[in-house]
Amino acid sequence: PAYEDVPMWSILPSYHLFQSTFSKNILPGTEDRPPPTYFTTPDCQPSSNEYFPQVPNDDVDSPTRWEDTILANSYRMKKLTGFDHLHISIHLTAAPCKLGVPPQLLNHDRFEFQQGDPVQGYITVRNTAPFPLPFDMFSVVFEGKISVMPESSEKKEPLVFNKFLNMFDYNASWTPVNFDDHDDVMFDPIDNTRNRFPMEKFFEPNVTYKKFFNFKIPDRLLDCSCETHNFQRHIQIMPTIGLDKDQFLKDIRKFRERNKRPELVRKKSNINEVLDRRIKDFSFSDTSISYSVEARVIGKDSEYTKVLGKPKPQGEKEEFLIVSEASCFIRVVPKETLLYEFDTEVLDRQSQSVYNNLVRIVRQKIDLGKQLLQEKEIENSETTHELGRTSSVSKIKQTGQQNGVNGVHKTKYEVFVPLKKKTLTAPPKIVAVLGMATAKTEYKVQYCPPHLFKSILLHSPREEISTLVQIPIDLTLQFSSEASTKSMKPPEIKSIGAELVVFTHRSKKYAIPIEVTHDLLFKNNGEENDNFEGIVIKPFKQYLHELSELMEKFNSGVLDVDRQLVMDIKCLAYMQTKYNKLKIENVKLNQFSTTWKTGSLATTLTKKFMISLDLKAVLSRELTENLVSEAHALVPSFQSCIIGRSYYIVVTLRLQNGESVSLKVPLKILR
Repeated sequence: PAYEDVPMWSILPSYHLFQSTFSKNILPGTEDRPPPTYFTTPDCQPSSNEYFPQVPNDDVDSPTRWEDTILANSYRMKKLTGFDHLHISIHLTAAPCKLGVPPQLLNHDRFEFQQGDPVQGYITVRNTAPFPLPFDMFSVVFEGKISVMPESSEKKEPLVFNKFLNMFDYNASWTPVNFDDHDDVMFDPIDNTRNRFPMEKFFEPNVTYKKFFNFKIPDRLLDCSCETHNFQRHIQIMPTIGLDKDQFLKDIRKFRERNKRPELVRKKSNINEVLDRRIKDFSFSDTSISYSVEARVIGKDSEYTKVLGKPKPQGEKEEFLIVSEASCFIRVVPKETLLYEFDTEVLDRQSQSVYNNLVRIVRQKIDLGKQLLQEKEIENSETTHELGRTSSVSKIKQTGQQNGVNGVHKTKYEVFVPLKKKTLTAPPKIVAVLGMATAKTEYKVQYCPPHLFKSILLHSPREEISTLVQIPIDLTLQFSSEASTKSMKPPEIKSIGAELVVFTHRSKKYAIPIEVTHDLLFKNNGEENDNFEGIVIKPFKQYLHELSELMEKFNSGVLDVDRQLVMDIKCLAYMQTKYNKLKIENVKLNQFSTTWKTGSLATTLTKKFMISLDLKAVLSRELTENLVSEAHALVPSFQSCIIGRSYYIVVTLRLQNGESVSLKVPLKILR
């Protein structure tokens, strides 16, 4: 039927369905409230100056916020211990499951998923107890989450837990409505499992329930995933990175179960075996991005304390707990979509503009505080200075703010090193300056999956991208005088080397207020602090120190410093970074001219050549028996509100006179 002919009740879930499933409150007793009452109000009198008329104010509770739901707080909930009578198992299949059709099981440990791929299968729940087991909620969700674990092993909750993706399957979960097409079929003839949960919310003894689930990995995240700053890069699907704690514990249990004589195997060896078999991606050891199908049985603690023979004391607050749960983790490596939807050069300029405006506003606050401090007395303490925050990328486009977008930008990367002439009777003297330059281009290479991994579905690429990078290099030798040109022989290249820098950044508390571009990773100025620490972190630590001292002396209202601005400054000041440098072996030099040529000036010599780099051996290294610790796979470049990954190449030329010059160029790994 046409969209206009579809009744609203067939599109949206009912109030009771929504409140008992997706929006179920974490506090017991709030899930069975009646739906809100709607009043028919009389027409407003012409004399009324209110747009909305007043209605009777009954004590109607407001709907549950997402922050207060079970699905949002499942990682914080208590788990029932000492009870092993409710078993849940999750199985992925290659095709959608159907009643009466044997499922095609999928070994998902060797597959990589991307946007548009189905995540499908079935879940079984079996009660092995001799009596019925009650429950309040049975949920089947597909989750994507970022977790940062604390350094102390005593703390179980993660320091940062961001559930950026949460897809609820109404058909696989318990609901007060039956979504099955087979209303008259109660059992699957393949294994005689029951395909419907009792409406009374209990699992019958010695009965196996089976439910089918179907998910599809979305093309992107919801805009609310980056609600504070509204960055396009922060709402893209992120790759699986690191090792989730639950997945780690699950792998350890698998290894112990497979071992025939676990008493002969030390616990430490199991842990080391799991660590050796994981895919090394050079992330922080305590940080992970994971995707999983989660099935949980939620019940009231008072009901299960009776089952365990430990009645709940009177007056103690009722709460929900996880009776049983199961997880099925999959590896997601998304394809590049932002590159084909936006002009990346314009997007980078807008990102740089957002950063520059943030720096400008912070400096204005500090300058204002210093100015007021010098005046020693404030004429009007209530007067505030209007200094608005930076607009987001979308607002910049809408309002036409082009600060930093249409300005003059460098078209090439270049670095200079002085060349000195050494003599026995005089100190070294600078006689020339060697310049190394290349076009300002972000090079792109194809993502290489780990050994034995393959895509779940065949996707035709939008464009063919190889792992070969060719970098044109211009060398310029500027002498101080014509006499130096004749007296000094131009240096020749002795060797050339290159390395791939894997840069990972993260925040442990606040949402990252910027999009990290390569202009924030290096300036190619030849200085030691030519990195993210020197360009971003160190200046913002100084800003935070100065602003904190000023805010102790003046009211925050005087400086017009809001809470969000303080959090943004703290985030950048305490940002954590990690660098991994991988040597590129296959480096070739294709010279256009073997000799130096005179440039536009008599004191200038030039030389041009091409550097060819094959990154295939660096992007993914297979797991071997002799070199287990070196096995790795580099995920595509990405950013989020918590963690991000960038890459760049460092090319180093070593000259025969002992000098060396290095140049950094940006790199993007994409699928």
